[in-house]
Amino acid sequence: MNENENILNNFLENKPIYLAYEDELKLIDIMMKLPMDWLIKNEDEFIEALNTLDISHTCGYGFLSVEESDDVIFENFCNWLREVEEKTHISVIGYIEDLSPEELELDIYRRRKKINSNKPDENEYQFDNSTDLELNSLTSDRIENQACIFESCNIKEDKMIQSKYPVPKNINKLISQLKLKRRPYQSYVNFLKQYNVIDFYGLDYSYYIDLEGKKLPLEVILGFSEKEGEDLIALNEMCLNRIPKNYFAIVRLNHGNLLCLGYYGKIYYWDRKINDLHFDMMFRYGYLAQSTYLMPVADSFDQFLSMITRTKNKANYTQNENEFNLPDITFPIEALELWEENPKRIFRVSEGDIPIYIEKLEASERGRAIIGKFKTLTLTEEQQEVVARLKEEGLLADGIFE
Repeated sequence: MNENENILNNFLENKPIYLAYEDELKLIDIMMKLPMDWLIKNEDEFIEALNTLDISHTCGYGFLSVEESDDVIFENFCNWLREVEEKTHISVIGYIEDLSPEELELDIYRRRKKINSNKPDENEYQFDNSTDLELNSLTSDRIENQACIFESCNIKEDKMIQSKYPVPKNINKLISQLKLKRRPYQSYVNFLKQYNVIDFYGLDYSYYIDLEGKKLPLEVILGFSEKEGEDLIALNEMCLNRIPKNYFAIVRLNHGNLLCLGYYGKIYYWDRKINDLHFDMMFRYGYLAQSTYLMPVADSFDQFLSMITRTKNKANYTQNENEFNLPDITFPIEALELWEENPKRIFRVSEGDIPIYIEKLEASERGRAIIGKFKTLTLTEEQQEVVARLKEEGLLADGIFE
């Protein structure tokens, strides 16, 4: 048996999509030791391994782990790729721009990192007075004179839109965990350094962007929080494999949809119905083929901010006792329109009123259609706890939010 048979496939077997940096170096070493005739005979296996390395090094941000002393490894590998194309006619030169330290401008990145480096922070989330500060107890009076976000957008005079939490003191360390150091991400990185979680709930206006005539209502611009539904790192970990590789969720929309940051700093629309993983009922533990094409939204994060539009909520009708607190009286049409626009309004009412409101919705065909939308919602950890308590108390039937 040839000792090189399936050598690349065997090495990559059971490894994650984004390789550890040490595994990138091992893979390079294995490939460079393979003879040219092996590469010709096993071209598909070679290209597949090369694609894995490329994706891991760029989209997986392996390039940020490259020490200056390792530059020679990657430059030698790029020279080897040139030799491979010349001798085998396998098209591989295109990978060089993603693997060469010179092409990636790593020297510039290192110089800036050295200039801007701060002392390491001990805690993952550090806020002012963080010794006794709990995120879920923050109130608006702790965020004094917070400037409006979106300096370049249509709603720059809107003083209601503010950070939900103070920016963590160790924000540079947190951003480094996201590995967003390349120039196309700079506007988003600057945003994270100024604002931390923008929550669009409970405001006098609804905020949305228009995508080819379709309104995409905004729920939360993610940041750093102890609540999973607001936290960049936690939410992306929860959505691992559900969001196609090369994309990173940064905004939650209605109906469980997301806006994602792409590799070159562009913003894309992740539609839960189209792009999520769905079970294949023909195979146990199998999934249907995932649609990995995300619709482009904006060429940059700044452009996304400039697209945000607001509209006055239709919430000026009288909410009298009979309309809203008696379960046997249906909601007025104007109220149903609000539910249809944003089914998550169910979590704006008091916990004890949720079962009453669901019973009222069940009293009309239009209301039952709204309840059907509850199943599509992506609930925050806090909302999941509310649902669990109501179930435990026998006030909420199974299957409404799942």
